Amino acid sequence: MNHTTRGCLWGSPTAAYQKDLDLPEYRFSVSWPRLQPDGRGQADTEGLDHYERLVDELLAHGMTPVPTLHDGDLPQELEDSGGWAARDTAVRFAEYAGLVGMRLGDRVPYWTTLNEPWCAAFRGEASTPAHALRAAHHLLLAHGLGTLALRSVLPVTAQVSITLNLAAVLPAATSSAATSAVRRIDGLANRLFLDPLFVGHYPADVRQDTSRVTDWSFVWPDDLSVISTPIDLLGINYYSPNLVDVGPSERGPSPWPACENVRFVPPPDPTTAMGRSIDTQGLRNVVHRVHDQYRPIPLVVTENGAASEAAGCLRDHLEVVREAISAGVDLRGYFVWSLLDDYRQVIRTNGLE
Repeated sequence: MNHTTRGCLWGSPTAAYQKDLDLPEYRFSVSWPRLQPDGRGQADTEGLDHYERLVDELLAHGMTPVPTLHDGDLPQELEDSGGWAARDTAVRFAEYAGLVGMRLGDRVPYWTTLNEPWCAAFRGEASTPAHALRAAHHLLLAHGLGTLALRSVLPVTAQVSITLNLAAVLPAATSSAATSAVRRIDGLANRLFLDPLFVGHYPADVRQDTSRVTDWSFVWPDDLSVISTPIDLLGINYYSPNLVDVGPSERGPSPWPACENVRFVPPPDPTTAMGRSIDTQGLRNVVHRVHDQYRPIPLVVTENGAASEAAGCLRDHLEVVREAISAGVDLRGYFVWSLLDDYRQVIRTNGLE
């Protein structure tokens, strides 16, 4: 399996290259602003035509398309109206999901609503902790509403998922304070998303920890029943564990609400070029935890890899995948990040897309 971002660099040479590599699936994201520049109304015909051509070319080369409907970008009008901190954005997402599903659903068997909602919420709204938590809820609500919208237009055989960037959070010291820091970061990184999706409620300790920054009044009656709408797969993005301890956090806005006295400790060597620890135990912990604690939902590792020491890193993580499957974890696939690494993101940042 392989992964890239928007599919905007896709063409016949890339298709032939992937076919030569015998890659069975191609994971890409759909640009919401491209299809609905105003965030509402009918989808842009040229935009839909682009993704239809992409899907058809993938199928013609024997590859299964695996689209993600949101990976960080919002129509500007919705961003100006509050972004994910505004409840209406979740409603608009469901409308958009239905439009894409209606056009491509007869050819696409696997769908992902959101990629890494933690990033959109907590990095996107880091300057205002109350907005970050509100945004996290609205992203989960968008997933639930989007799942319902997709199911209303897709064949019954289609499978719907969400992808979370789950963290293996470890104590950097053997102290009760470090253990408490682990609990708080784990709550915001993992349980804040896993619990409402699979248990139908937010963790009580997370609500208590964050009660001084929000009263959680943005959670409306029946929201959690929508959020916990059953899904077919869970995507897991994993790169490295996080070491935490007590102490002052970095200056400036923090993506960790109410965690001012928690600090992240730099990982030991070996690390990647991005400073991430190369530690397969973290992936092992994450997949087994989800399998053990959140009902036996099928899992897919949707992002994993490293630019430096890539071959060894991939080999070791694939061995973890093999071991997990042998141990009974329903782990159905592994996507490498990524076919083009972050080249597509670089050219987009520089206005070349």
